[in-house]
Amino acid sequence: MADKNTITPELLKDRVLKIEELADALKKDVLNVIVESDEKTFDSWKGEEADMFRTKEDAVTDALKEDLDKTVKLAEQMRYLLSKSERA
Repeated sequence: MADKNTITPELLKDRVLKIEELADALKKDVLNVIVESDEKTFDSWKGEEADMFRTKEDAVTDALKEDLDKTVKLAEQMRYLLSKSERA
């Protein structure tokens, strides 16, 4: 049985897939923000409509930050795993 710290091709592949999934999610979030901001401008929005979009924009921004943080953490893990596998 392999040590829990053993780097296997399966582990590396799993990490790469997770990074790709997060990158795709991040790309979709960014595209949604771009599309929505192109549809209308804040200047033309009043009252409840503006408040609803700002709330939605905050949620998307938070999701972007979370996805970015996860992507950075996984990239750091990948870098560590790759450096460890190169030394082995």
